[in-house]
Amino acid sequence: MFVPGRFETLDGLTRYIRSLATLVTPDPNTMQRVARLRDAKWQRPEAVRAADERPRTMSLGDAIQIASALWVKEAGGVSDLKFVMFDDLGANEARGGRLSLLRLQDYAEDARANSDVMAAVRLTRIQPLHQARPVPQREPV
Repeated sequence: MFVPGRFETLDGLTRYIRSLATLVTPDPNTMQRVARLRDAKWQRPEAVRAADERPRTMSLGDAIQIASALWVKEAGGVSDLKFVMFDDLGANEARGGRLSLLRLQDYAEDARANSDVMAAVRLTRIQPLHQARPVPQREPV
């Protein structure tokens, strides 16, 4: 139940929320990008990965978030977009193949072969200040 306060009507509140957010629909182009991000072989360079380390897979939810952020950046013309991320799984914490979005560059061994992977790696990803830990950013090999 809506209780008037700062906004007199539910319509006023809705207009305010829409002014802060960009809605991205799952159009075919965005979903193709999602599929390409999920199909990519996310793997650390051979020199730093363990002998039994397998390539990681981007989850469907993560791929949708990254593809949506890229759509806002490219089609929406937001060149200085910063994508806020809350999870950061280090190499030792991400057993089972989960991929940390904050560390995409560490797992983009063959990134130059896939323009969607390169776009995802180049997307500025940050943690909120209260959780921020330094994450080294390097260009993929």
